[in-house]
Amino acid sequence: MLTDSYGGICPNCGYDRMLVRYGSSGYFQRDACPNCQFAYGHNDYDPEVRGQELWEGEIFEMRSILEERGFPVSVLGILLYIETLPDIREIKSVFDYPGDFNWGGC
Repeated sequence: MLTDSYGGICPNCGYDRMLVRYGSSGYFQRDACPNCQFAYGHNDYDPEVRGQELWEGEIFEMRSILEERGFPVSVLGILLYIETLPDIREIKSVFDYPGDFNWGGC
């Protein structure tokens, strides 16, 4: 089972409406913050994905929603769209990030 939502807290900037995807073993899981553009994801079979590569996939997946609602087809458009959604506080980040996590390339 795979769940896409928003509401995780970004470990980089603290924004509380991060995009989150979590699921059973094998599914691609990710945390992505449209506020500071932090992005990190992986599954059991592929290496981790960070930054622009992950955002390109997010923009592709959300393109029709953004266009339909008149938002730019970009990370900024995703941020503006998320700001229109109801507040969800129970969703957490997918990953536990250590204090010394290397943010380079995110």
